[in-house]
Amino acid sequence: MPGSTCCRSSSWIIARQARARGRLPWELIGLTTVVFVLLAYLYIPGWDAISKLLLLDLTIAARVRLGLGLASLAMLAYVIRYLDQHRVRAGLLLSVIPAGLFLLSQVAIAVVAYRAIPAMLEPVPLWWLWALLSAFVIFAVSRRMMRSAAVAFLIITVAGSGLTNPVYVGVYDLRETEPSKEIQRIDEATEGTWVGVGSRVPTAMLLESGVEAFNGFQGAPSDEMWSLIDPASQYEYQWNRLAGVNWTPGDGEPIVSNPVGDQIEVTFDACSEFAQEHVQFVLSDAEGLDPTCLSEVDRFELPDESTLTIFEVVAP
Repeated sequence: MPGSTCCRSSSWIIARQARARGRLPWELIGLTTVVFVLLAYLYIPGWDAISKLLLLDLTIAARVRLGLGLASLAMLAYVIRYLDQHRVRAGLLLSVIPAGLFLLSQVAIAVVAYRAIPAMLEPVPLWWLWALLSAFVIFAVSRRMMRSAAVAFLIITVAGSGLTNPVYVGVYDLRETEPSKEIQRIDEATEGTWVGVGSRVPTAMLLESGVEAFNGFQGAPSDEMWSLIDPASQYEYQWNRLAGVNWTPGDGEPIVSNPVGDQIEVTFDACSEFAQEHVQFVLSDAEGLDPTCLSEVDRFELPDESTLTIFEVVAP
């Protein structure tokens, strides 16, 4: 159920409780406030100061939309519980309007997609059916037809994600590849810290191999790690966020940037003070990596015709 539709149901419940001079539904008021804040952040310009205060500037629009979805689900659960507890249902007109508006929004999106990007609709030829069922869920919940709403919602969710999440078709185990086996062999013989430079492949290979590395995805920044990379905290704004950490060739000490909001990109120079003190091995598929201060250990040709090379960091 979209956030805007949930807000209509929530507004009706809040107004009903206020008129009855009963306990205000503070949980619902809080959720509604969250939805309005996130919607405002996405669509109203000039929010720089407030977004910094709420740390919204450290995320991206896709993650904000995920937050909208989670808040909407919580609001849906609250609305269902309220209607059941109080044995009430919204009027026919109040139930039809949000369902109709939702259906019209889906039709409008489909029309725009068909005209501008026809290929967008190819994976979902039954989009009209899912739109109708979703509109029915909105109507049925408002009318307290909970069993019918639950069945329709189950059909939508299984059809939309049943073959994707949580069921995955095949997982490629990088640990069984020759590069990963060599990485593990080297790490067992000479324990050290790694850096993966280039595409996402070196990062994935190091993570799957289970070695200690400066690559990966951070739920929260490691003070210990970033104190080694950026001891003066010059780039704290760039690395103090939920993001993936990858490295590219560069000159001198590490420079941290954000190509997109949820990605941290750091430059690597094997002759830098950071590399000389804290990095023992490098895994790279990058062109343009300066070989100075690097000694090649092994090289692998990948199926896509790229080359993956293991280096040891040496003194200049």
